Amino acid sequence: MRLHVSTWPGSAGLLDFGRERPGLACVVLRQLVDPRGTGRDQIATEFGGVIDGLEQVVSGISRGRLPEGYPIRSAILQLMTSYLVRVACGETGERLWRGEQEIQLLARTLLLGSTKS
Repeated sequence: MRLHVSTWPGSAGLLDFGRERPGLACVVLRQLVDPRGTGRDQIATEFGGVIDGLEQVVSGISRGRLPEGYPIRSAILQLMTSYLVRVACGETGERLWRGEQEIQLLARTLLLGSTKS
């Protein structure tokens, strides 16, 4: 069974969720980068669980498409943090990143080894 990131249940919903709550992205980023952030450990724990789950799913569906030892977890973190920064930047982020579909193309390429939609 071939499953593409753009068709994962809720993938568009997750992107919309972040876009509709840019203040939340700001808070999450601030807590993660501030050594005194009071929610830092909780956010890291919660994100860690999400990343663990995504890593397992992507490892399963990308077998044979990615080189042995491919850094799936790093790719997931790159996508997540890029999206958080983009959303937190608001209009400036939209000007810098340009293009709505690029995150989905990047996800397909980085996580599934495919550029086809």
